Amino acid sequence: MQDEMDRKVELRLTALERERDPGPLNPVTTTDTLPFTKDILEFKLPKDFKQPRMRLYDGTTDPVDFLNDFGYWMNVKDAGDAMKCPAFPLLLEGSAKDWFKSLKPNSISSFDLLKQSFVNQFLLASKKRYPPNYLISIRQGPKEKLQDYINYFNREVINIPSCSKDMAYTALLAGFRRGPFLFHVNKFPPKSYEDLVSEAYHHAIAEEMKYDTPEGKDPSQPGVGDKRREDRKDVLEKPDYKKERFENLDEVREDRDRPQNLFRQLHPLEY
Repeated sequence: MQDEMDRKVELRLTALERERDPGPLNPVTTTDTLPFTKDILEFKLPKDFKQPRMRLYDGTTDPVDFLNDFGYWMNVKDAGDAMKCPAFPLLLEGSAKDWFKSLKPNSISSFDLLKQSFVNQFLLASKKRYPPNYLISIRQGPKEKLQDYINYFNREVINIPSCSKDMAYTALLAGFRRGPFLFHVNKFPPKSYEDLVSEAYHHAIAEEMKYDTPEGKDPSQPGVGDKRREDRKDVLEKPDYKKERFENLDEVREDRDRPQNLFRQLHPLEY
């Protein structure tokens, strides 16, 4: 198994060199075709060298992450610059491999120079890097669902390794749209960024639930399950007995006056 791995490493290195110079290799012609200086080119990888079990880099992902993984692997092997330089191009493909071929001969004298050139080439091409205060500019849209906003915010936080939890907490809280949830978290502030995200996810799930109402709406909202009495057409108006009673008061008074008028017309009896 080990011999098979060594053979693959040698074949890949030989193929890379032949692509740069189809002719026979020697110290002079190799120096003229590859970017490494003579002392690096003369170094040969040890027979027990194992190719790092890493995904080949094609120029579309973060070059810093790739370098960190590569450096960790090589440091485990206690490898110096002389070993890192010839091992590095074995893990390139696509546009990254084309970039390595385009380097000027005899221009790379150390692994630090190779790293710097590599990062300068692919950092902007892989993804944009923002400072932590960039998160303050992220706002929940007028019609954006809470869950969509949280998912987008979390993706941006991952892309900013230097962002602290306190900064993320402040930025996320400032980005919520005005509404019931913002009122809730201001009245009962979560203790940490993780708690704030958890509160948001629970609220988002509640928003998506279908409630047991004819309209399928939240029964706590006005107008659902609790209609105002004046909006109901099936409720008859109750008669106002007091109003009718006082409207007939004058007639009652007239009736009370009638006996008095009647007695005024009577004359006393004569004996």
